[in-house]
Amino acid sequence: MISELFSGLSQDFGRLLDNADDYNVIIEIGDGPNVKKFQAHSVVLRARSSYFHTALSSDWSRRENGYIVFKQLGVSPAIFSAIINGTMSLDDNDTDIFELLAAADQFSLHELLSWRKEDFSALQKTINRLIPLIRLFQMTPADYCHKVRPYKRLLSKNLQEDLLHYYLANDTPKSTTVLPPRVAPIQIDSVLIGPQHTALIARWIDNESVIKQGSKYNFLLLFRASRDGYSINALKQKCADKGPVMLVLKIHDSGRLIGGYNSIGWKTEKIGPGQGASDSFVFTLGDGRSPDGAKIARMISTAASDKDIDDLAWNGPRFGKGPDLWVCMNNDQSGEARKVTYESSITETEGRFRWIDCEIFSVVKK
Repeated sequence: MISELFSGLSQDFGRLLDNADDYNVIIEIGDGPNVKKFQAHSVVLRARSSYFHTALSSDWSRRENGYIVFKQLGVSPAIFSAIINGTMSLDDNDTDIFELLAAADQFSLHELLSWRKEDFSALQKTINRLIPLIRLFQMTPADYCHKVRPYKRLLSKNLQEDLLHYYLANDTPKSTTVLPPRVAPIQIDSVLIGPQHTALIARWIDNESVIKQGSKYNFLLLFRASRDGYSINALKQKCADKGPVMLVLKIHDSGRLIGGYNSIGWKTEKIGPGQGASDSFVFTLGDGRSPDGAKIARMISTAASDKDIDDLAWNGPRFGKGPDLWVCMNNDQSGEARKVTYESSITETEGRFRWIDCEIFSVVKK
């Protein structure tokens, strides 16, 4: 289909190519080997576009052999040709229309901008069912800024707000259903969590805002209380001196999943003050069924006295001075969580609790 983009611009600019005997402007479009030269008339360019009225001034352009020479980067020759001819084929490449709209905005081409205001809602309705299939929350902030935000008028107001809060403040989307990532799942031997949880925890470990394709980590089961016994000796035997570890447990009454990541691992003997790791963190996965309930709490104090965060000398793993998370390995399966060292609480109410099962994994880089 050949689409007539704007009739007035087509008539005026089309003549610039067909009847260029008395042209006085040479416009170089593109970069490197893809540069193409267009011949035009400064009077028509200035009349049709406030951008060219400024660009063709002595400050922006140069003169060579009596011609005004203007170089324009950031626009492909094909798109610029469509602008000055007024027609382009939209059959083969749907992305051309978006590049054309961006270029028209840059050149202040009023007829095409007017088309945007009148017909954008129709375009939005056309692609509305496809937008939820795009993993908008699983791209880099740079990709969002350069590839999505320029076309925000195609998105609903709620989706725009969710995206803005997600990429600026890493907030969980409030009104948008987030599809799972198109990534190979991180397989894990667990009765408490699944691949979607390990992908999220891997993102937290790397302090990244999006889940990337693939993962740099394997999560290897070291200890499961229901399998290996509810004793500190069993835990020490299987988990001490294993490097970075991740702990997760299920609280008895609420069914809430909570845990912590220790980037240096546990030692057989007590880790003294100042020997903990400031990049360790605690977390909650909510009920484990929805990503909306997941939350990480990083360390808020870097004082040496507050880094006594993880050891096995307390009859079980401990995070923080509160303790922010303590899992007591005894037959009553108790624990405690009180916010002190980390930025937020990971339980609904602070204090003692009982847990159903506990698992500890070695976090190994691939």
